[in-house]
Amino acid sequence: MDSIIKRLNNGQNFIITSHVNPDGDNIGSSIAMTRFLRAMGKNAIHVLEDSVPENLSFLLEDYEIIGKASDIPQDFLAGEYDLIVLDSAEKNRVALPSGIADKAQKVLNIDHHISNTGFGDINYVCSDIGSSSEVVCNIIRAINESRIDSAIATALYTGISTDTGNFMFPSVTPNTFYTAAFLTQKGADRNKIANEVYRNISQSFRLLTKMALDTFQVRNSVGIMLMSLKMLEQSGVDYKDTDLLANVAVDTRGVEVGILVKERENKTYKISLRSKARVNVCEIAQQFDGGGHFHAAGCTIFGTAEEVIERLQLAAENQIKKDLSDD
Repeated sequence: MDSIIKRLNNGQNFIITSHVNPDGDNIGSSIAMTRFLRAMGKNAIHVLEDSVPENLSFLLEDYEIIGKASDIPQDFLAGEYDLIVLDSAEKNRVALPSGIADKAQKVLNIDHHISNTGFGDINYVCSDIGSSSEVVCNIIRAINESRIDSAIATALYTGISTDTGNFMFPSVTPNTFYTAAFLTQKGADRNKIANEVYRNISQSFRLLTKMALDTFQVRNSVGIMLMSLKMLEQSGVDYKDTDLLANVAVDTRGVEVGILVKERENKTYKISLRSKARVNVCEIAQQFDGGGHFHAAGCTIFGTAEEVIERLQLAAENQIKKDLSDD
């Protein structure tokens, strides 16, 4: 952490970004870092070439994310700046053109994914912590916690809550709760977070859930559900607003590994993997050039829906046998 802190203290110009297909931890940690650096008197801009999910839009009140790298002021890019990449395990998943990183004085890679490739000039990866927002909170507190206002606290609390399954995932530690309590004291709006993130499901999303559940199947403790392009079209739900579907399969009694298969264009499927107990779904994802966490991971697979589902079924069954063989 010392190298990160030194760079944040000594630098003046920063670009903050994260991974494509943003989620609560991505958005929360990035907003918090940007606001904190500005409070320190730094020039900090948040750039993310992707759209923010609807249930996280409340974090954008009095705040703007630059959605295109071409909109970054040219005089900023012409000078010296550091690039801070948050919550991204791989360089090729960063929601920013590679040229921005190439021109940076230093790339600060701050993350919590066990599969992080260490692509930064300075890497601070805490795979034993449940969210990048908690990692960022630790960094901010080590520098100057008095700079944390209600907006920063709300962003960090949102990231921690969403990336730990609202404090249900095994990645939660006692320190996670201590951090959440601290952020509450700092003004995190827990009621707003609960209402916007967890109690604001649209009727369109309910329809999508119903259609996806019609495909749900369980075999040998593996639960798999398909979300097709046709379902998205019929329901009217935007792809970026579908993350909440990922936990439906694993939240079923008798399921050790839950899988959501999300259809994209040209026989491409984005896969979300979730698990209970001691099953490492990151190892499943890595078989398909993906990655993530022990209990939550993702990858991309090409083929027909039937082929993709069968490959995942077999991979998950083998992982369950491997990890639970001594039960």
